[in-house]
Amino acid sequence: AGPLRPIAALEGLWANIDRPHERYRVEGLRITRTDARGTRHFAIQWDPRRQQWQWGAQGRLSLQWLGDDAIAWVPDLERDAEHAHTWRWQRCDRVQPPPSEPSSYRPWRRSHSRPHVVEPYPGQQWRRPGEAPTY
Repeated sequence: AGPLRPIAALEGLWANIDRPHERYRVEGLRITRTDARGTRHFAIQWDPRRQQWQWGAQGRLSLQWLGDDAIAWVPDLERDAEHAHTWRWQRCDRVQPPPSEPSSYRPWRRSHSRPHVVEPYPGQQWRRPGEAPTY
């Protein structure tokens, strides 16, 4: 069931892994879902019997930490086995550390068939318009 963490560790912006356009903002004990349907508010509550944080329309989803930036909301199978669906969220607002060396801007694109970055002009240094190339 993952380690128990303070509820403050959950604060921030999250994306549904299975539905990336569905975002969740957690502030205190409040979850705000935003997607194509609009915005909806939910409350997180503590279940003292199960010693778990829960949320959902009827509080049927229990929090499980999968890592520092990944969680799952797991349904209560005893109450709702017919509609059991686990919601997996990935944190999307972690501040990234600055790069260790200065970056040199170059146009790039991401290939849809290959997951790596493809630079349209590999090996060429960027220069200002009208500037003569250096060889």
